[in-house]
Amino acid sequence: MTTPGDVRSGDRLEILFDRALRLPEPARSSLLEHVREEDPEMADELVSLLEVGDLAGGFFDSLGQTLFSGDDGVTDPRELIPQVDPLYGSFVGRYRIDTVLGRGGMGTVYRAVVPGTDEEWALKFLPAFAAASEEVRARFIAEARVTSNVTHPNVSEIIDISQTDDGRLYLVMPFYSGITLSKRLKAEDMGEDEARDWVRQTVAGLGAVHDSGIIHRDLTPGNLIRNGEDRVKILDFGLAKVTDVTLGTGNRPLGTITYMSPEQLTGVEVTYKTDLWSLGVMLFEMIWKRRPFAGSTLVALTQQIRNPSGIEVPDVPADFDPRLADAVRGLLAQSAEVRPELSDLDWI
Repeated sequence: MTTPGDVRSGDRLEILFDRALRLPEPARSSLLEHVREEDPEMADELVSLLEVGDLAGGFFDSLGQTLFSGDDGVTDPRELIPQVDPLYGSFVGRYRIDTVLGRGGMGTVYRAVVPGTDEEWALKFLPAFAAASEEVRARFIAEARVTSNVTHPNVSEIIDISQTDDGRLYLVMPFYSGITLSKRLKAEDMGEDEARDWVRQTVAGLGAVHDSGIIHRDLTPGNLIRNGEDRVKILDFGLAKVTDVTLGTGNRPLGTITYMSPEQLTGVEVTYKTDLWSLGVMLFEMIWKRRPFAGSTLVALTQQIRNPSGIEVPDVPADFDPRLADAVRGLLAQSAEVRPELSDLDWI
């Protein structure tokens, strides 16, 4: 029997219902079969909701909060020593944990496989030390809810949410074989066409995110990945803001500071324009092969970002469109109100 704090109740049902509604047959039947193997009672509830169809669309209307923000710190996950991680090689439901993809302050993402199939998935775990906190659990669960509200080719989706026998929460996401923008920036120089493509696809995904009332708030090169199909995906909505609900803690500035907007650092109300600032920092890096500020300490970096006179934007290299410098200046405007709209970037 499930308890109010158990993710296998309404929280998981919401994610599965949203996923099943978008699946064609026979994929929907396959999903129901997998759910029934693990939880027959939930499978029956899911079937009932699907039979109701659109009438059940408004059944879930609440949002929790989330805390986790991903990390791109693992250069080659296969170089990690398996014995240091107790989950390595173990089964979680039908998934076998294979390798670590990345670690963040509040979670770890693993690559997982389904034996006997070609399926590869990414499982994002809430760490054991945090699982005991109902507040943190609620925030983690909300990441699944936030992301499942957006359906777009340039936005990663959440497939399922569940927990291990010892109560560790995890999200099931598609595994993308590709390269993050963070790693790409560390490789050879990027040409104009490639930079434009990263921006175009990110703008398209952000459009869907913002149209859903969501502000990402932690848009970084580590949260953008180009998969094997050359599709850029926006990842990790762990610090998102949904309508009037902030998925963070208090008034502390949360996010990866290098890409945080001035308004995030001052603790004032943020709008979707904060994501455009982050995009501007990344476009700056793609063009000039460096960040627009380089403070050696946290205080110096914060002061540069909050500089009232703004960030100096040099002329673009000879092989780049000069208009890109103007685009960066607009995106990195100190005042969020004067930053461009996403639609103003359609020329890119």
